[in-house]
Amino acid sequence: MNAYIVERDVLLRNIRLLVSRTEAAVYGVIKGGGYGLGLIPMAEVLKEAGVCRFAVTEVTEVRALRENGFMEEEILMLRETGLESELRELLDLKATVTVGSLDTVGTLRQIAVETGVRPVCHVKVDTGMGRYGFLPDRLEDMEAVYRMEALDVRGVYTHFNRSYDDEALTRQEFAAFASVCEALESRGIQVGLRHCCNSSAFLKYPEMHLDAVRLGSALLGRLSFPGDGGGLRPVGRCESRVEVLRTIPKGHAVGYGAGWKAKRETVIAVCGVGYYHGFGPPSRNDLSRFRDCFGGALSYVKAFLTRRSLWVTVNGKPARVLGHVGMVQTVFDVTDIPCKVGDVVELPIKPLEVKGMEIRFL
Repeated sequence: MNAYIVERDVLLRNIRLLVSRTEAAVYGVIKGGGYGLGLIPMAEVLKEAGVCRFAVTEVTEVRALRENGFMEEEILMLRETGLESELRELLDLKATVTVGSLDTVGTLRQIAVETGVRPVCHVKVDTGMGRYGFLPDRLEDMEAVYRMEALDVRGVYTHFNRSYDDEALTRQEFAAFASVCEALESRGIQVGLRHCCNSSAFLKYPEMHLDAVRLGSALLGRLSFPGDGGGLRPVGRCESRVEVLRTIPKGHAVGYGAGWKAKRETVIAVCGVGYYHGFGPPSRNDLSRFRDCFGGALSYVKAFLTRRSLWVTVNGKPARVLGHVGMVQTVFDVTDIPCKVGDVVELPIKPLEVKGMEIRFL
């Protein structure tokens, strides 16, 4: 009954619109199972739109692409790994490997010498994300990587950590990355493809496109900052059905903890989608810094003052969610909406949060 519907034509339009805005090479980032929409279907639509460079984070994703016919396309492994078993498989699969430490480089070089396979690599520079990469002042290490005959280094990149909302920090990171590239080139090194833009940086800072860009969430029309991205549209929606219609009296409660009580006789509808499937407000907060805790508390205060509510759509009309969202049920007010059991309910769910339902491309 429940399905996440992907509008293929909208996805194709988004991709073509983004490609038209740059002279840079485009990597379609399809990590996380194609941002929850399916690795192979996403790759197929990207290829139809002329994007034949992919970026992923798992060896299993590289393998799945190769096994499903994507034999000639470049696949950039964004996650650095120093695990010998993973590096061997990446070489077998002819993936482009990210290197950001001498430990990884040493293991990769050893495998390359042993197998006679010269791996294609991109050097990662850590300008602030802090997960992988050479720090900008490790120029000697990066120069050494480029000069290793056992490796075929074809690019260099970084990843901004707040390009969606901090311009000053993003420009600082960009300056650090540009400085690394210039310093390496001044030493006679051809750095290859330079890339630093993720989706938000791509849209906000076109002067930073350089030689290549990495686009993920923008493909889906989902932005991490206000706006529509210049015409990008969300590509998917969750569809369920009205399973039950009931009339409850004034004063009757709905949901766990009696979180909502009827102020009048109310017609309610129930559908079989809940927080298990990905519907509802985000609750993850894994940082305990003051500003993060304060920001979280402020969002709750704002929700209280504005009486912010969750909504679904029934027969094209908005219906307010009542009470707490259940694990596998959501209740909503249809007092003023003509509807019947079996009518379609649309629920806003981010693709990566979808669980327990079919993903269907139309």
